[in-house]
Amino acid sequence: MVYNYPEKESWRVYHMKLLLYASTTQPPWKKIQEYVKKRVSYKNLELYQTIEALKQRLCQPKEEMFVGFLLVSDREGLLDILSLRQLFLDIPTILIIPDKEKETIALAHRFRPNFLGFKDDEPEKISQVLEKMLG
Repeated sequence: MVYNYPEKESWRVYHMKLLLYASTTQPPWKKIQEYVKKRVSYKNLELYQTIEALKQRLCQPKEEMFVGFLLVSDREGLLDILSLRQLFLDIPTILIIPDKEKETIALAHRFRPNFLGFKDDEPEKISQVLEKMLG
């Protein structure tokens, strides 16, 4: 008997889980989000769309290692994320911010992410960093 195996999926199984926070699904945020979701197994992906849901998850016991992937759509959202900084101290984090204004970048650096990107960066570039962080 011959078995036909499905072609290899585009996602990989990593040793760490990805906590993906995206407060908006508007382009280009949606493009980045979809690009990431195609590369990470649904078993390793947790998606949060509100800061309250993300905070609640971060306050739960951590049974696995995480990488945080935060898509912040505006300065108010960045301030919300900054309020959670203490919960991210032991979590490697990618922070994608909406613009390249000095004030926005300064606020983002206060979060101390492992990688700081911008909404107009190529998803491939961000994905390469993510893959290295996920191991």
